[in-house]
Amino acid sequence: MKLKTIISSLIILFVAGTFVAVTHVTGLFPRSSARETQAPEQVRPSDRPIQNVRFTLHNDSIYPRQLRAQPGRITIAVEDRTRQSSGLIIQRQTEGGTLPVGQVTLPANEFRARAQFGLGVGRYVVFDASQPNNRAELLVEPQ
Repeated sequence: MKLKTIISSLIILFVAGTFVAVTHVTGLFPRSSARETQAPEQVRPSDRPIQNVRFTLHNDSIYPRQLRAQPGRITIAVEDRTRQSSGLIIQRQTEGGTLPVGQVTLPANEFRARAQFGLGVGRYVVFDASQPNNRAELLVEPQ
């Protein structure tokens, strides 16, 4: 009798596990999590390769002054030649002003950093967090 109960329990666990795995893989039940929620200006990661752009912070400017990219996952790398910046702030320009997108933070005593963003088509302003008037532009254009 005990053996029948154990076998029945194992069969039930196997069927339940298979059901959960299949619904998860096929997306039968939508999942919701903060990780999947993105701001309207951002796009979901795609199968496209990650694009890399690099900005170099100087005392009086950011080089290059303008970069272009395509929508999707973009890694923004920063090199701080001032040795004083706390990072690079990214904002999307809109008709009504700017919307914050994120920041590439430079850890203490480090002069290079990078962060990845999902960016949609638009014009983005990037600026030195320590010198807000020190600006450059990232244009995300469709293919």
